[in-house]
Amino acid sequence: MDTTNPYPLSKGDLEYATRAQLLESEARDVLSNRLAAQLTLLFPQAPAEFLPSNGHFSNELGRGAGEIADAVSAASINWTTDSADDAGVDSIFTSELVRLLAVDALVTAKLALFPRINEAGQLEVEALTGYLYPIFSPTNALKVVAVLQVLPVAAGDETQYQVRRYSAGLLEIFPTVKDWKDYAAGEPTPYPQAHAQGRLPLAFLVIRRDAHRQPFGLVPECLPAFRRYAKTAVNRNAVQENAGWPERVVKSDMYRDLLLGKVQGVIKAMADAALNALKKVGPRQLKIIGTNDTYEVQDGVDLAPHMAAETSDKQALLDLLRSPDLSGGNLSGVALAERQTKARALIRDLCNAIAGLVTDTCKLASGLPGANVPEDLVASLTPRWAMDNTQRISEVGDLFSKAVLPKSVALQELQTAGFNSITDEMIQAAAAAEAADLIPDLGGGI
Repeated sequence: MDTTNPYPLSKGDLEYATRAQLLESEARDVLSNRLAAQLTLLFPQAPAEFLPSNGHFSNELGRGAGEIADAVSAASINWTTDSADDAGVDSIFTSELVRLLAVDALVTAKLALFPRINEAGQLEVEALTGYLYPIFSPTNALKVVAVLQVLPVAAGDETQYQVRRYSAGLLEIFPTVKDWKDYAAGEPTPYPQAHAQGRLPLAFLVIRRDAHRQPFGLVPECLPAFRRYAKTAVNRNAVQENAGWPERVVKSDMYRDLLLGKVQGVIKAMADAALNALKKVGPRQLKIIGTNDTYEVQDGVDLAPHMAAETSDKQALLDLLRSPDLSGGNLSGVALAERQTKARALIRDLCNAIAGLVTDTCKLASGLPGANVPEDLVASLTPRWAMDNTQRISEVGDLFSKAVLPKSVALQELQTAGFNSITDEMIQAAAAAEAADLIPDLGGGI
């Protein structure tokens, strides 16, 4: 084994990393509504005015992914611990962090948080930026032995790259290079992480993979379907413009000769006035032509097939995205139930993954000096669906009234359902009172 680089990357690894990095960048641009590169790819030979005139359409991939991220960030945030001191966790586990992680999960299928003590001596949790490349064990695809973080760095008028490598108990920062794939040529500066002996110094999770066991986000998988929908939408815009101006045909030797300037004795201004009168369109316009002439208006372009194709491509995109969008498509009861099940399963999986990542982050941070984060903290992120939440609250109240649930459990269920006024102290007090009630009276008093 190369002791200077215990985690070498093959040529195939570097080629895959390059493709994956570009694909993730494309996906982020689409979700940010930066569509110029995609439209240029779809219409490479288009005239200069074509895309500015016709390239406006609803970004259904961005809207669908945004709805999923909104549902995850609106989930109920909660955590449990036996420790009385969990101050500061609420500043870490925020809706802003949840939404950021939800978008990262959709784009990259990778989640990463790095807890550290900052220069002010306070606990800080970094949501790692840049491109993340996990290095898996050669014999176990489920085990991540190292993670590379590729960060762009401004160097004058050019962009260079700094690579950081996270491995068991160690953070290494490599010298800046022009091509990040050459990072291993430099000697890294090591930063030992004493609190992370035997494990990565960051919480890292791969939540979705392709058939090669590599991370593969849902949004990059949807990009081909998005391109097809975008091309259909832009083409429909162009066809709609043509449909608004149907072609008009004048069958007349006289007007043809006027146009060609072959009629003797007619000045150009008079010929132009006659031709312009023919060109005018609108209500109550009078056309005067000869008895042997014919003025015909051709049928406009039929928009129905183009609109149907756009709707079909939109539904194919949203189905691939697991979006519960109900506009168009099969609206039968079975189809609605299946689409809702897929959408909820995706949102629930994202919530569970983010909660697991925060739990691992807190466990890792508990080893940092002065962090004051309990090691046994377990985070939870419960999606809020209006009808389900209402039913759940009703069921909790019913079970408590029938003495099936103790008060502490009922309070915890209501807290998870979104009742932020119920504090952990209230739950602990109720649990303590219930424990006191269970102490048997053995008698024997005087």
